[in-house]
Amino acid sequence: DELKFFGDQLGAGAQGAVRKARWKGNDYAVKVFKTSETTDFEDEVRVLEHLRHPNIVTFYGAVTRDSQHHAIVVELCRGSVYDYLQKFGKEKTPSGSARLNLLTRIRYAHDAAKGLIFLHSRKVIHCDLKTSNLLVANDATTPVKICDFSMSRITSVKVGDRKSGGGMIVPTHPEATGSGTPGFISPVRVPHSHSSMAWFLRVVQIADMRRQF
Repeated sequence: DELKFFGDQLGAGAQGAVRKARWKGNDYAVKVFKTSETTDFEDEVRVLEHLRHPNIVTFYGAVTRDSQHHAIVVELCRGSVYDYLQKFGKEKTPSGSARLNLLTRIRYAHDAAKGLIFLHSRKVIHCDLKTSNLLVANDATTPVKICDFSMSRITSVKVGDRKSGGGMIVPTHPEATGSGTPGFISPVRVPHSHSSMAWFLRVVQIADMRRQF
């Protein structure tokens, strides 16, 4: 009850809605789950609680007021890379240069790659990397941070040719089948793999450069 929601909804998906909330004078982003079913909630918390990195959205905690109400609390960022490209992609500065110049776009992709490398070092496969799941942070350097781990899986066993980068990843939950968003999905037939995440990242880079979503 100490969380005080305010402002417009930040986003919504199959599992729930993300809203702004204030707690003890600080603002956060809170994902409120739609259903009392706890599997998705517990899976996402299980991934987030082990992740601390400058290019991963900061996880502050989970809320379970009762059996019907579950929420995840993370840092509140300025907006997604998707929003920035839509709003500022063609905008010019007073001097006539692009507001989101090539260097900024390359930095966005570089930050996403650093976050992805960290996730793989922790045996986490994101499974839904796209520009709307890359957030521009609030601090002075405005790093890009990966968010939304609803489809992510903590991996266990690697099978296949690691040298080629195409080794299969066996999810800790055998029933896991999430494979991502249409348009960003890898053509590789093994969705939970390092090579498929590299495909996701390349599609994000192309979407960034061309501003086609």
